[in-house]
Amino acid sequence: MTTKPDPDDIDCVLWDVQMPPPPSPADYSKIQALFHKATVRALFNVDCYFERPPPVQLIHREAYWKGFFGYCHDGVTAKGFAEVQI
Repeated sequence: MTTKPDPDDIDCVLWDVQMPPPPSPADYSKIQALFHKATVRALFNVDCYFERPPPVQLIHREAYWKGFFGYCHDGVTAKGFAEVQI
């Protein structure tokens, strides 16, 4: 989360950590549409990413995204996160 009064966009990482089963082909197609970057950015001003790491990679992938989105552009000032479980 940011203290900017008018942020340019929202960054979103969708986590699917339940293994197995993988999404059905129909559901996977819907998920892919959510992550067509140009369309989603133009319609909703959202940058969205999808993560479905294997259990052995979960901590590594969480650390990656916390480092990527967890700090302001100065690389020092920490930002918060909003987490929504569906």
